[in-house]
Amino acid sequence: MRDCPNAMMRDQLPEYVHGRLDAVARAAVDSHLASCADCAAEVDLLRWISGAVTEAMGERSPQVNADRVMAALRRARRPRMAWLRTTEWRAAAVLLFMAGTSSLLWMNWQQPVTPSEPAAAESMSFAGGVTDLSEAQLSTLLGEMDKLSATPSTELDVSASLTATAERDK
Repeated sequence: MRDCPNAMMRDQLPEYVHGRLDAVARAAVDSHLASCADCAAEVDLLRWISGAVTEAMGERSPQVNADRVMAALRRARRPRMAWLRTTEWRAAAVLLFMAGTSSLLWMNWQQPVTPSEPAAAESMSFAGGVTDLSEAQLSTLLGEMDKLSATPSTELDVSASLTATAERDK
């Protein structure tokens, strides 16, 4: 059977055996069977199988109404398909929400942080500033600052420390 190149004719052989072809198609298959030994052998095999099945069942196999079966399948699929569509929309909405949130977070994360203006702190002044000093006071201050050493002394003044401790203990 596999040697016949006419696939359309091979597909019609089961319908031919069961008598489901119209007159024109039946005549075309008869004409093909006269010239194709492979298809003729296939028809003989199909007839033998059909007879064996009929004999095993004790009667003719029940007829199946394909239109009724297909209509029942369509009815059975509808509720599932409606639910599936609802689920698909929900999944799409969740994915869209996640993508939007991610892009907003990404954009905010990529923007450089600009420092805000420092808040002006009120300062408390217990004495006037340098600008409030007179010429004489400024000269005195500068003279006192000249007496100060800019680097700390590495020598310890033990006598001053002992005197301060002794006075404190009295």
